[in-house]
Amino acid sequence: MPRRMTNSASPGQVRSGAAEADPPVANLSQQTSVPLDSLPDAALLADAEGRVISVNREFLKIFGKPIESVVGLPIEHLMPERFRSRHARFAGRFATEPKQRPMGAGLDLIALRGDGAEFPVEISLSPIDAPAGRMILAVIKDITMRRRVEIGLRESEQQYRELVENSPDMVWQLDKDWRFEFVSGGMLRLLGYRRDELLGRSVRAVLTPESLETIRQGVRAREILENEGIVTDVKSYEIDLVRKNANIVSVELRKSA
Repeated sequence: MPRRMTNSASPGQVRSGAAEADPPVANLSQQTSVPLDSLPDAALLADAEGRVISVNREFLKIFGKPIESVVGLPIEHLMPERFRSRHARFAGRFATEPKQRPMGAGLDLIALRGDGAEFPVEISLSPIDAPAGRMILAVIKDITMRRRVEIGLRESEQQYRELVENSPDMVWQLDKDWRFEFVSGGMLRLLGYRRDELLGRSVRAVLTPESLETIRQGVRAREILENEGIVTDVKSYEIDLVRKNANIVSVELRKSA
């Protein structure tokens, strides 16, 4: 269905051109001056009851819905049915505390396109005071590409960890306090520990005092060189590790980052 604009709509706001005996909004420009089409993301205005009053062109582009099917629709109907009750709870909290906030912070929000396809979104809600009463501005960002990148990164990290886990080499990662954040299967097999026995513990638990001092001196020397603008390559250290049974094993440590 072709999109049309009525003469009664504010500049940049898209309204239904279909003739209605009792349209949801007789004259939007008299109710609010929010220029929806100046927003780069999809946006809509809703009344205090959560029914759509107006949307911008980006909304129509992203959702693929004709304007006639959106105006007057409860906002939750823009989501799959299984999420609508959750949205109603968010809307209820927003009605009691109307202030700018992200909707469903920390949760995955899903919207529904006109063809039934689902896509991830971020929604920011803001209260708007207008002559016709309190309104709600919802700005909706399509985050499909971001989610794809995040999923790709997680898959790459998982593949890397699986590769490291199955490697015979020892690999570990320390936090800023030199506590284990990650230990590979090769390290666990060599030292005789379970993973939960090392994660969160200081690296001192598996280093001899002499080896700990060797690493400290190497780190200090590297920091001094880098402060002088000299980029150093990966450094190797000959160190001794202490197994769980107290036996000593000598290894070559290659430190990076």
